[in-house]
Amino acid sequence: MKRRTLLQAAAGSAAAWLPATQVQAQDKDVIRLVSGFAAGGTTDSLCRILADHLAVELGATVIVETKAGAGGRLAAEHVKNARPDGKTFLVGPDGWAIFPSAMYTPAELRYDVLKDLQTVGQLVTYPLALVVNGQVPARNLTEFADWLKRNPSQASFGTPAPNGQIQYVGWLVGQALGTPLEPIVYKGNAPMLLDLMSGQVPSAVLVAGDAAKQPREKVRMLGVLAEQRWALAPDVPTFKEQGFPIRVDEAWQGMWAPAGAPATALTRMEQALRTVLSKSEVRQDIVAKLTVTPAFVSASALENKLKESITHWRDVIRRSGYRATGN
Repeated sequence: MKRRTLLQAAAGSAAAWLPATQVQAQDKDVIRLVSGFAAGGTTDSLCRILADHLAVELGATVIVETKAGAGGRLAAEHVKNARPDGKTFLVGPDGWAIFPSAMYTPAELRYDVLKDLQTVGQLVTYPLALVVNGQVPARNLTEFADWLKRNPSQASFGTPAPNGQIQYVGWLVGQALGTPLEPIVYKGNAPMLLDLMSGQVPSAVLVAGDAAKQPREKVRMLGVLAEQRWALAPDVPTFKEQGFPIRVDEAWQGMWAPAGAPATALTRMEQALRTVLSKSEVRQDIVAKLTVTPAFVSASALENKLKESITHWRDVIRRSGYRATGN
């Protein structure tokens, strides 16, 4: 590797941890990956893994900026209003991109995800899973459906936030199992997991990677919501395998840019993402640290996927009878 490339990579790695003002003093021509979620979480950590490798691939300084709050919407508004020069990119999960847009108008959100932002590429995927606590005797979905019918007072599930992806997935799960599940809303995953493991809440819908990290005697996965079994927990069957073919696609994280950004800059970033996510060392790092699967999808394919998903979930939300309580 050439000395210049090594210096650029080192600069990108170091700059990812510096305040933006310090980086600007060193280099006015930097690329920013904006995360709308707390430092140390999946989105932030994914940004930091990618930043180092994109710095090498693009021959540029790449830094990570955190704009956490409002479920990723503060970051989206920030990137919408950023200069469309091809140097600012938003990284976020499908739950942020789909559900607010399915529930609120662009005027309420202060941005339109399909008009104010443009897709650059999908980065990773990960399935959701239905889990139960260790006191629930069910070992599969059929047994859980039967247990719910015998114990209707236990027909509830934990959700880490109101009116979001998990709540509506839980509604679909209850419909499929034949017993409506009442959401128990928590302020984040941590308190929900504590109640789940202590037996205070019988079930929950979790990111499969989060479920896999818990002690099996306290948190048991009954089924994953995906077309195929999850490679990181191949012993857990899908809902479809068990006779409950509900439509819930794998969750994902993607990248966006402000509308109007130069096509050449977007194509360059898209190609860099394709290259970086195909490298074995990057894939291994992402799987080991984040328990998600690298899965690049092109900008155009992701845009079509996003549009279709918003339409699908808008209908699910309408049928569920839930109403958004705030924006």
